[in-house]
Amino acid sequence: MNNTEKIDRFLRNDLPEEEKKAFEAELNQNADLAGELALQKDMEQFLRKQEKRTALKNQLSNIGPEFFQAATKPEPGRIVPLQRRQTLRWVIGLAAAIALLLVARFVFSPSLYDQFGQHPPLAMIERSTTAQVNLAAMEKAFNQKDYAAALPLFQAYLREKPGDLEAELYLGICLLETGQYANARAVFTKISQTQSSFMDYGQWYLALSYLKEGDKAACRRVLLEVPQESEFFQKAQDLLKRV
Repeated sequence: MNNTEKIDRFLRNDLPEEEKKAFEAELNQNADLAGELALQKDMEQFLRKQEKRTALKNQLSNIGPEFFQAATKPEPGRIVPLQRRQTLRWVIGLAAAIALLLVARFVFSPSLYDQFGQHPPLAMIERSTTAQVNLAAMEKAFNQKDYAAALPLFQAYLREKPGDLEAELYLGICLLETGQYANARAVFTKISQTQSSFMDYGQWYLALSYLKEGDKAACRRVLLEVPQESEFFQKAQDLLKRV
């Protein structure tokens, strides 16, 4: 099975559990494969959006004439005054416009994960005097949302600087954004169990990892455990109302 077929089956959640674990492990070690996954995922999202836009465009072009034809067609044997026909046409046209605006809002509104998964920008280079070139490349890739490119840079950095919780958090985000949910959750779980300033981030991103994967029940379980003193408590309460 070639990489394209594996990635396609992975995105469709069609791999057996053992193959899925092996594929996720390979993603963690193979930056090129992770890049292919991110590219194919972006392409599928783009195609879905294009299909929705095309469908909505066709609906916009067709619904107007249909409504106006219905509005101007008199009942057999009955003469409708001109002023009344114009009023009816205006009312129906307004109703159609409102309906289409609601459809457009539903089709193009960001997902729940996109609304809540707003990552803090990376600024590690400001506090470090080592490996400036790699840190600069890492910052640039992450802040430009090129998570597939940033991932191997974080992995290399953490081999030299193990225990850097900030870097581990951003590594987890890169794993999450490239679809490596199990590996991302392992990172976030570890961070959430530390007594550090990143503990709350670990718990919040653990919930987001389930949200992004579509497991709302697991997402709720994590959100319900967010303590009131957490800086993410209010966000957790807001998200709980919507999942």
